[in-house]
Amino acid sequence: MSKFIVKELFLLRSVACLAVVIIHAIYSVFVNFGIRKAPDYMEINYVLFVFQILLMFGTPMFVFISEFILANAYKGKVPKGFFRKRLKFIFVPFIVIGLFNTLIVTFQHNDVSSQLFFSKLYEQFVLGYFHGYFVLIIFQFYLLHFLFTKYIDKKFNMKYVIIVSLIINILYLGYFNFIEPNPTFPFHLLFIAWVGYFTVAYYSGKYFDKFKATLQKYKKIVIIAPFVTSFIVLLLCYSSLLTYIQSKRVDMIIHTMAMAFFLFYLGMKMKSIPRPLVKISQYSFGIYLLHPFFFLLSQSLFTNTFSIGNLILYFVFATSLALLGSMACIYLLNQFKFGSYIVGKVGIGIKPSSPTNPHPVHHYKENSV
Repeated sequence: MSKFIVKELFLLRSVACLAVVIIHAIYSVFVNFGIRKAPDYMEINYVLFVFQILLMFGTPMFVFISEFILANAYKGKVPKGFFRKRLKFIFVPFIVIGLFNTLIVTFQHNDVSSQLFFSKLYEQFVLGYFHGYFVLIIFQFYLLHFLFTKYIDKKFNMKYVIIVSLIINILYLGYFNFIEPNPTFPFHLLFIAWVGYFTVAYYSGKYFDKFKATLQKYKKIVIIAPFVTSFIVLLLCYSSLLTYIQSKRVDMIIHTMAMAFFLFYLGMKMKSIPRPLVKISQYSFGIYLLHPFFFLLSQSLFTNTFSIGNLILYFVFATSLALLGSMACIYLLNQFKFGSYIVGKVGIGIKPSSPTNPHPVHHYKENSV
């Protein structure tokens, strides 16, 4: 097991978490003010869509981070209790919050019935309509990681594995991006939809020192890449080639990679990760699960009278409530033994340095993601 905490991951995880929250905050703006695709508000829609699509790297980055941690921390066989702990503190909260979400979706209809509930339950957990679907992908990666270590890593060249996996990933997503997807086939829940992230994260985590050296060597490309990929994403979006506003777009592969490498490089250059970002990182799993419910609360509390001022005020209010409200719930529930089974555990932090210990060693502990 790896001895040191990778401080750069706190930056990646917090930014990914903020990206997901802001994406849903923008969607909540559309819902609250009813301006989505409304002809009178097209200019505002365009601006909000730009932010949404460029932040779609959030969920894929969580997937990337999860495999990076595995590859960096666990070099050999599965440690004792590995799957049991993750079932308890990741999968169980996924089920609990998923059931809660199903109830809310069900009671939003006028004709509530047991048949409707089970229909929504199927949609949430089997078709992947529940926003926490990435947990199902991560658990596939847990299994894939140890199979990959045993059967692929030592037998094939790293470069070829990465290239082949990215090609497979691009072709798979490309197929579902450019045809009308079957709504009864949850293509995004299969690991093949994310396998490119897996292999890049695996080798980046396993060979972390070489990975950092490579980022430093090609720093100009690393810094420019997010701007280039952002342009490509917007070009594809506004040329009508890819009109879906979602993280399963084929262009999100290169955009997410560019953002991950850029944030890693930025984290390498930072003496320390700002404390607010560390806190968001610690609470990120619970925030991911809980934040949509606070947007529903914001919509019920806030006026839906549209003006630019109201839009900005609502966005700030709803985003702040989603973040702080989620963190407060996570903190309070974790004061009880059962709380971590509902919203997951609070993750590790970074101990500040001191005059007597300016470069403290931080050991890994079990994290919630």
